[in-house]
Amino acid sequence: VYVFVFIAMLLELLFSEIKIFSTWGWINYINGIIALVIFFYLYKAMHNFYEQGRIKTIIKYFLLLISFLILSILLFILFLLVSFFQV
Repeated sequence: VYVFVFIAMLLELLFSEIKIFSTWGWINYINGIIALVIFFYLYKAMHNFYEQGRIKTIIKYFLLLISFLILSILLFILFLLVSFFQV
Protein backbone atom coordinates (compact mmCIF):
# COMPACT_ATOMS: atom_id res chain seq x y z
CA VAL A 1 0.00 0.00 0.00
CA TYR A 2 2.75 2.45 0.93
CA VAL A 3 4.68 1.87 -2.29
CA PHE A 4 1.52 2.59 -4.28
CA VAL A 5 0.87 5.75 -2.24
CA PHE A 6 4.43 7.00 -2.76
CA ILE A 7 4.23 6.38 -6.51
CA ALA A 8 0.84 8.13 -6.68
CA MET A 9 2.19 11.07 -4.68
CA LEU A 10 5.17 11.24 -7.04
CA LEU A 11 2.73 11.44 -9.96
CA GLU A 12 0.80 14.21 -8.19
CA LEU A 13 4.05 16.11 -7.65
CA LEU A 14 4.98 15.63 -11.30
CA PHE A 15 1.62 16.95 -12.50
CA SER A 16 1.84 19.88 -10.07
CA GLU A 17 5.24 20.81 -11.48
CA ILE A 18 3.89 20.53 -15.03
CA LYS A 19 1.01 22.82 -14.07
CA ILE A 20 3.45 25.50 -12.88
CA PHE A 21 5.08 25.70 -16.31
CA SER A 22 1.91 25.37 -18.38
CA THR A 23 -1.55 26.88 -18.54
CA TRP A 24 -3.39 23.57 -18.52
CA GLY A 25 -6.22 23.81 -16.00
CA TRP A 26 -7.25 20.18 -16.31
CA ILE A 27 -4.17 19.00 -14.38
CA ASN A 28 -5.99 19.83 -11.13
CA TYR A 29 -8.60 17.23 -12.06
CA ILE A 30 -5.89 14.62 -12.61
CA ASN A 31 -4.45 15.33 -9.15
CA GLY A 32 -7.92 14.99 -7.65
CA ILE A 33 -8.48 11.69 -9.43
CA ILE A 34 -5.11 10.40 -8.21
CA ALA A 35 -6.06 11.31 -4.63
CA LEU A 36 -9.37 9.44 -4.96
CA VAL A 37 -7.60 6.42 -6.44
CA ILE A 38 -5.31 6.32 -3.39
CA PHE A 39 -8.29 6.07 -1.05
CA PHE A 40 -10.02 3.48 -3.27
CA TYR A 41 -6.84 1.39 -3.51
CA LEU A 42 -6.46 1.41 0.28
CA TYR A 43 -10.01 0.10 0.67
CA LYS A 44 -9.52 -2.60 -1.99
CA ALA A 45 -6.17 -3.65 -0.46
CA MET A 46 -7.73 -3.96 3.00
CA HIS A 47 -10.67 -5.91 1.60
CA ASN A 48 -8.34 -8.28 -0.23
CA PHE A 49 -5.88 -8.73 2.65
CA TYR A 50 -8.35 -9.30 5.48
CA GLU A 51 -10.79 -11.31 3.31
CA GLN A 52 -13.78 -10.06 5.30
CA GLY A 53 -17.12 -8.62 4.34
CA ARG A 54 -17.58 -5.15 2.93
CA ILE A 55 -19.18 -3.70 6.06
CA LYS A 56 -16.38 -4.92 8.33
CA THR A 57 -13.77 -3.65 5.88
CA ILE A 58 -15.48 -0.24 5.61
CA ILE A 59 -15.57 0.07 9.40
CA LYS A 60 -11.85 -0.80 9.63
CA TYR A 61 -11.14 1.58 6.76
CA PHE A 62 -12.82 4.52 8.47
CA LEU A 63 -11.21 3.70 11.81
CA LEU A 64 -7.84 3.69 10.09
CA LEU A 65 -8.53 7.03 8.39
CA ILE A 66 -9.75 8.61 11.64
CA SER A 67 -6.72 7.36 13.57
CA PHE A 68 -4.42 8.66 10.83
CA LEU A 69 -6.15 12.05 10.97
CA ILE A 70 -5.78 12.26 14.76
CA LEU A 71 -2.14 11.21 14.57
CA SER A 72 -1.45 13.77 11.83
CA ILE A 73 -3.04 16.55 13.88
CA LEU A 74 -1.03 15.60 16.97
CA LEU A 75 2.22 15.49 15.00
CA PHE A 76 1.43 18.83 13.39
CA ILE A 77 0.88 20.39 16.81
CA LEU A 78 4.05 18.79 18.15
CA PHE A 79 6.16 20.04 15.24
CA LEU A 80 4.59 23.48 15.53
CA LEU A 81 5.46 23.66 19.23
CA VAL A 82 8.99 22.42 18.62
CA SER A 83 9.51 25.04 15.92
CA PHE A 84 8.25 27.83 18.23
CA PHE A 85 10.49 26.91 21.13
CA GLN A 86 13.56 25.98 19.12
CA VAL A 87 16.57 28.14 19.91
